[in-house]
Amino acid sequence: AYSVGYGPSEAPDANVTRRALIPHTDDAEVTLNVCLGDAFEGGALRFHGLRTPSTIHPMDLPNRDELAYTHKLGRAVLHLGAHFHEVEDVTAGQRHVLICWFKSW
Repeated sequence: AYSVGYGPSEAPDANVTRRALIPHTDDAEVTLNVCLGDAFEGGALRFHGLRTPSTIHPMDLPNRDELAYTHKLGRAVLHLGAHFHEVEDVTAGQRHVLICWFKSW
């Protein structure tokens, strides 16, 4: 597990190291993503589809924008690690989350 912060500019003392995160999958079977703060704008968690042998990049998916989720303080999202997802730009404030990866091996 780890925590990460997003914001319009880096603030290493506050663990804010990026503005957004490109489409990717996780090295886990299941990921838990918990919102730790609510003082931010932007930063939606956007899901695209599952990684398969024929969809190794999110651009390979027929419908690239399946769902955009806006975090709320204390709420969590549980998703498959093979689900392509990204974090959109945080335009104001700081977005902090706790990420937990779960594996059976």
